[in-house]
Amino acid sequence: MYGTYLRLEVTVWASDRAVIHAARRKLTRSARLDPAKRDARKRFYRAMLEHHANTQRLVAALRLLRSSSNPVFQPARPSRRALSFQEPDMADFFTHFSCLLDVGTPKNAARALDLYNRMMEENAAEDPPSEAFLLSIQPEHGGTQLWIRDDVTGDPQAVIDFVLRCAKEFGLSGRWGFQRANTCSRPRVNAFGGGAYVLDLGRRKNVAWIATNPWLDTTLSARRSKRGAP
Repeated sequence: MYGTYLRLEVTVWASDRAVIHAARRKLTRSARLDPAKRDARKRFYRAMLEHHANTQRLVAALRLLRSSSNPVFQPARPSRRALSFQEPDMADFFTHFSCLLDVGTPKNAARALDLYNRMMEENAAEDPPSEAFLLSIQPEHGGTQLWIRDDVTGDPQAVIDFVLRCAKEFGLSGRWGFQRANTCSRPRVNAFGGGAYVLDLGRRKNVAWIATNPWLDTTLSARRSKRGAP
C-alpha cells in the first residue's frame, strides 16, 4: 500500500483533503460509486492518510536530528536558520481552468445544463465527491457556448467526463481541448505547473494530454543521459 501512496504524487506537507482527493482519482468510477464498496473505500483512504502521516513524522524527525547538536547530523558551517526546527505551515493546492464548449444550439445548451445537474447529483453521491466544476451560459459568449471553470479549485477529469457526455448526447465532432494550471497557497517544491487535454469528440475519447512536471523531468533526464553518452 505504501507504493500506492507514493504514486499519489502528493507533497509531504499536503493537506489530508488533498491526499484523499488524490487517492480518489486512483479509483475507477464504479469503485467510487458502488455502495457495497463504501467500507473498502474508507479503509483505502485511511491507509493513504496513515502513510501520509508516517511520512510527515519521518521528515520532521530527520529535520529535528539535523538541527540538533549531534555531530553526525550537524553541517560543517550551520546557518542560524538551520539550527531552528519549525513545522512548515500547511499549504492548499488548487487546480484552475476556464474554457468554452460549443454545443451547437441554444436548445442543446439548455439540455447540457440538465446533464450537468444530473452529473453533480451523481458526484455528490460519490465518497468523497470530486471538486468538479462550475457551468453556465453567459450572454457575452453566445447562447450555444457553455462556460466551464473551476470554483476555487476543480477536477479536470470531471470536465472531460462531462464534455464526452455532451459529445454523445448532441452528436458533437471534431477536436476540443482545454488547459489547467496547478497552483499552491505557499511556495512548495513542484507544487506549480500545468497541463492540457485534447479530446476527439466524434470518437468520444481523450486522445492527447500533457503535464508540465513529468515533461520537465523527462526532458532534463534525457539531457543528462545525452551528456553522459560516449
